[in-house]
Amino acid sequence: MVALPRAMLCYAMMCCAMLVKVIFILVSAWLVERQGRVRLLLVSNGGIAVSQLLIGLSFSAGKVVWLALLGQCLFMAFFSLGAGPCSFMVASEVFPLQVRGLALGVATLINRVTSGLIAVSFLSLSEALTPAVTYYAFAATACAACVFLSTCVPETKGISLEEIERQMAERFSPRGAVRPEFHTGTKEEWDAMLDEAEGDAT
Repeated sequence: MVALPRAMLCYAMMCCAMLVKVIFILVSAWLVERQGRVRLLLVSNGGIAVSQLLIGLSFSAGKVVWLALLGQCLFMAFFSLGAGPCSFMVASEVFPLQVRGLALGVATLINRVTSGLIAVSFLSLSEALTPAVTYYAFAATACAACVFLSTCVPETKGISLEEIERQMAERFSPRGAVRPEFHTGTKEEWDAMLDEAEGDAT
């Protein structure tokens, strides 16, 4: 059997990873209104934790290439399933209308800065902690994300933006910081209050 040149093999692996990513983005688009954002994010971050654990194990076992490749493909798949497409979708739904533009800008800035810091510090982390420990730390971070998602992020599937805002006010506002109707009003009362506020603004 003729061995593939190293450059061609790397190109084939890259194409395979990109194909996996595209397929799972399409799967996410099909599932997001059926299974919900939070469920996809939980599955996504759980899968990311497993993928990072596999890559870490590949280094611990002496640079097992097939295990690292499997972990990377799983990472691309699970990231594209939830963490990639659903994160900003949820962010655009949970922020109040009055600060949504600013809040999304800040969230995007934090996301980009964090991604950049991880990229520029990866080699230093690998040298300081060893590659295996670095990937184990990534796996632990993904597990922490699952805890945060299950305790702090509301499911927004099938809920209007007004209802999401009311639920977030009830859930996270300190007592007394939000008007009483935010805590006791029904959806109809909330909608009527919003209509009245819009009428006053015009």
